[in-house]
Amino acid sequence: MAQVARNRHLGGLIYIDIDNFKQINDTLGHAAGDRLLLQVAQILLARLREGDVMARFGGDEFTVLLQNMNPSLLVHVAESFHRMFENFPFLEDQQV
Repeated sequence: MAQVARNRHLGGLIYIDIDNFKQINDTLGHAAGDRLLLQVAQILLARLREGDVMARFGGDEFTVLLQNMNPSLLVHVAESFHRMFENFPFLEDQQV
């Protein structure tokens, strides 16, 4: 964020929280929860550009720092992430 501010580049921060993560840990186990976190991280990393930063912020939370992006494009990217994960099927031993 400091680099964006210093260079006066546009950018933004996207916050992602996995709904019902506790239910996955409680019903399928912590190993399944870890696999879900890895899948989400891999999906996010595959969509980032060079210079963007993704971090696990908390137990089931991720943040994505997008640099050199105007506000309207940032909204479009955030909405595309939302759509992508809204219907994301996590399969564990053939269970959703």
